[in-house]
Order: sequence, then structure tokens, then C-alpha cells
Amino acid sequence: IYCLTLAQALYDTGSYDETIEYADKIIGTNKSSYEAYLLKMNSQLQLGKKEDAGKTVAEFKESNGISELSYFADLLEIQYLRSTGEYDKAQALCLEAVAKHETVPETNGVINLIYSMENKLLTTSELNRQSALISMIKGEYAEAFNLMMEAYSLESQYAYYMQYSATLNDPKFYSTLYLSAKLLSTSDQLTDDKKADVDQVVAMFDAGTMSDNIDAIIETEIGLVFSKVLEHAGVYKRNEDGLK
Repeated sequence: IYCLTLAQALYDTGSYDETIEYADKIIGTNKSSYEAYLLKMNSQLQLGKKEDAGKTVAEFKESNGISELSYFADLLEIQYLRSTGEYDKAQALCLEAVAKHETVPETNGVINLIYSMENKLLTTSELNRQSALISMIKGEYAEAFNLMMEAYSLESQYAYYMQYSATLNDPKFYSTLYLSAKLLSTSDQLTDDKKADVDQVVAMFDAGTMSDNIDAIIETEIGLVFSKVLEHAGVYKRNEDGLK
């Protein structure tokens, strides 16, 4: 039995060739494993194999693009486009995917309706987060913060009624929200009507221990190039002082 945890550990230690080899073993037994395809694609990109990474995305889309996993096919392509610098295409696909996946299908019974609503919220929130990451890379900090606040509002409503939200328990979600607020707070894009919300988010996390999560996002999702942007903005420093 091949384990995703081991594949992730190989990736985290920079063993990208081994990650690809192990991910292929997982894919060989389960072509629906989004996580394995994501690790394979990211490893190929780390090795500078952009064309191979594109083929990995195409393979997953061919196998799952018209199934119930079509959301993950869109998500994988969005991350590929973002990682290869095609920001406008990635953001356009985010909008297209939100429109495609936000409709709750007709269902019979309360349980099915709840499941469909949860699926809608999870997909919309993550697509908003992906779009926010792209906006931050492009320097559109106000748009990034708006996207994350919209996702936060949706998830909070769901959590209120269901007493649970997987997204609100995800460090990546909170870290992206904080990062968008921190960037906006130090830019000339901050307007009076957003200041109170931005200050509240920043204060909420400045008292916590978010530096490790921010580091993980920068390393795995936004890229080392963007870390320079953050350093210049005075938001993030790659040293023992962490967040400033």
C-alpha cells in the first residue's frame, strides 16, 4: 500500500525525483488521487520540468475532468498556471470554476442537501483562496483581502449552522487571510472602509504564532520570488525574527 504521507515527506525534504517515482506508484493504483498528482506536478516544477508538469495536469484532467472530481481538475490546473507565471489565465479559470461549481444540484432529502451545500462552500472558499494568492502576487492586495473575507464569511455562516467547518480548521486558510490583511495594511491600497476589518485580522494573528504557516505558504504556494516582494513590503523577513 502506497502512502501519501511518505510522498509528502519526500517532497518536504527536497527529494523531488523520489517524490515523482512514489507518486507514480500511487497514481498507478488510483488515478483519482488529486494529492498524488499535485505532489508530482509540484516536484516536476521544482526540477524545472514545466512541460512534464503540464502533461501531469492534462493526464489528471483526462481521467477526472468530467467526473465528480472536475473541481480538483480545475484546481490542479489553476495551481499549475499560477506556478508558471500565467496569472491572468489562472485567475480567469478561478472565476470560471466558481461559476461552474457554485450551483447546488437538485437533491432528495435533507442530508443530501447539506452535503451539497458543504461541497459548494468548500470549493468556493478554496477557489477564492487560490484567486487571492494570485492577486497578492500581482500586487492587488485589496482584491486579495476582499476575496478572503468573502470566503471567511461564507465559512463562518456554515460553521454557525453546522457547528463545524473543515476550512476554518485549515491553517492554510487562516494564514492566507492574515497575509492578505498584512500586505494590505502596509500598502497605499488600504481605504478607510476596510481599515477596521484589516486591523482586526492583523491584531488577531499578530498575537499568535502564524510565522510557520506563512513560511509554508510562501515556500509551497506563492514561491520564492514572491518572498522578495514581502521582504520589500516589510511584511515577512526570512530570518529568526520572522514576521515584523
